[in-house]
Amino acid sequence: MNQLVALKNSGVSDEVCVQLVSAAHDHRHPFNSAAAAKSLNRAGFTDEQILAIAKHDQLDSLSGDAVMLRLVGLSDATVQLLLQRRMKGLPTLSSAEIGRLKNTELSEREIVARIEMA
Repeated sequence: MNQLVALKNSGVSDEVCVQLVSAAHDHRHPFNSAAAAKSLNRAGFTDEQILAIAKHDQLDSLSGDAVMLRLVGLSDATVQLLLQRRMKGLPTLSSAEIGRLKNTELSEREIVARIEMA
């Protein structure tokens, strides 16, 4: 119950709260990912993006990387592509490695090309 209260207090809608709890129950565990969902929400991820991660039962495992990808300054489309690859278990680079590549002034297209070759 504390998880749900924390999530609701962060501004997540009632509908999304219910769907997040439902997704956790679909995976046969209680909802314990309020901090992860809250950090994604604060980083500007949409409800749909957060729910997609929850439906793959990867809120806790992907939220930190997802927020880092946003902070690196990647476009929404690239962040979404990377998250989809991670949710499918496809190879990709870590957010730290992507940040280093971004700092070397590689374009997003060049970074995505390296990821797709990984």
